[in-house]
Amino acid sequence: MATIQEVKAVNLDAQPLLPPDGPREQLLSSIRGSQVIIPDMQTMISHWPQRSHPDVERIDKYVQETIAK
Repeated sequence: MATIQEVKAVNLDAQPLLPPDGPREQLLSSIRGSQVIIPDMQTMISHWPQRSHPDVERIDKYVQETIAK
């Protein structure tokens, strides 16, 4: 799994690993520059158990520090 630093280093304009007409590239091409609205999915998952990850505070601190860099 890539770390956040590795993800930031990825150049999205670099040569694709798949042919330019592959399904991933077609999807990216069709949504590039678009506004994406992510719906509130709470009603779909309201029956799922709800609890926090035991390391949520440590993960949040790491994310906030990484964003601040």
